Amino acid sequence: MSSHLQWMVIRNCSSFLIKRNGQTYSTEPNNLKARNSFRFNGLVHKKTVGVQPAADGKGIVVVLKKRRGCQHASVFSETQTIEEIWQM
Repeated sequence: MSSHLQWMVIRNCSSFLIKRNGQTYSTEPNNLKARNSFRFNGLVHKKTVGVQPAADGKGIVVVLKKRRGCQHASVFSETQTIEEIWQM
């Protein structure tokens, strides 16, 4: 199913939608801006990136959505923990 068709289905009736003060936000995984728009949606695109805090509180976890095995939840995403912060 194409990503545009998926967006047409979930744009107004998703369990991740939050409507406040005339704005519509989304809490789905891999949506970095929390906006309810096709561009920032983490569910309909084949490639997405998400950033989460690490479980131990040291560093961050980068979550990448895989293209292969998307129908299986166990191999849906790949995680990488980054503990160092690079100085410029």
